Amino acid sequence: MRRERPISNEILSGFRQLNSGSSAWPLPATMRAQANLSRHAADGVAGGATDRQPPVTPARRLDIFYGLPVSGEADMGFRTARFVFAGAISFAAVTGFAGQAVALEQWQTCMGGRGIDLDVQIGACTAEIQSGRLQGEGLAAGFVNRGNGYSNKGQYDRAIQDYDRAINIYPNHASAFFNRGNAYDRKGQGDRAFQDYDQAIRLNPNDTFAFVNRGAAYADKGQYDRAVQDFHQAIKLKPTSWGMWSRLCEFRASKGYHLEQAIKDCDEVLRLRPNEPFALQSRALVYLKLNELDNAFNGYDNVLKLYPQAYKSLYGRGLVKLKKGDSAGGEADIAAAKAINADVVKTFEDYGLK
Repeated sequence: MRRERPISNEILSGFRQLNSGSSAWPLPATMRAQANLSRHAADGVAGGATDRQPPVTPARRLDIFYGLPVSGEADMGFRTARFVFAGAISFAAVTGFAGQAVALEQWQTCMGGRGIDLDVQIGACTAEIQSGRLQGEGLAAGFVNRGNGYSNKGQYDRAIQDYDRAINIYPNHASAFFNRGNAYDRKGQGDRAFQDYDQAIRLNPNDTFAFVNRGAAYADKGQYDRAVQDFHQAIKLKPTSWGMWSRLCEFRASKGYHLEQAIKDCDEVLRLRPNEPFALQSRALVYLKLNELDNAFNGYDNVLKLYPQAYKSLYGRGLVKLKKGDSAGGEADIAAAKAINADVVKTFEDYGLK
């Protein structure tokens, strides 16, 4: 029987670690509704598909989902430790493993993705970790991916243990720090999350998502100027990303921070991506806070024409109708929004609106 050779750090030169986050989405889209992520939760039922519907649990950061369909640039979820094989025979060459096709399939399952059950993902990662095929950075990647599976099940302590092991094996694993930061954040341990985002940025200064999540950590601390600095750094790295601008737009809208500038930020999202529902809804929230009722009504109404289940737009439009004297119409919209998600009342109270 041919003996398997472990993948060493030298052999890993045939692989490329993706720390960019652009392809890092481990959770099937159908499971998003199961993620109860506190006040920064994924909000409600997706009303349809966008140009790319990634399999991801949205990060707890930035409450921008609004019961709308989630698009790739609007997510900050757990990042998959993903290796790209350099050539068709790379896996066989580096492992000397006769069953390389089976092993490759198992690794792909470990990375997670659309339609992959979380327990199956965790099992595949465990098998890879125990196989002896992975060492160094590859072994660390196995722990990161298994940690993602646990995170997406809400088992954050077990996830953190795996991220810890990945970091112990490979201390420069930026995604391990980023993902552990997300796990700490979801546990409500913001200070520890903040430290991990710092470390992720130190290891990968081009990590836009780490800047955004650290910016949100600053926002949670009430340090809005520093939050804006991080959001702008993310935009500087990806100036044409509507998702980066969307975060800044939503941050200003939800916090009531420089509302006139928030309109400009939302307008930039819509310039890059016309009719983007997140930006339409965030801008409508700004108009509502500024008491520009006609603009607020039109913004919410435009979202609802596209996505009738967007309950934040329903609730916001209901508040606008009440302010305009349409009691029956306002109460009907508010009741419809609460029927979809009763937490919408608390969300708008947090916005300073009742």
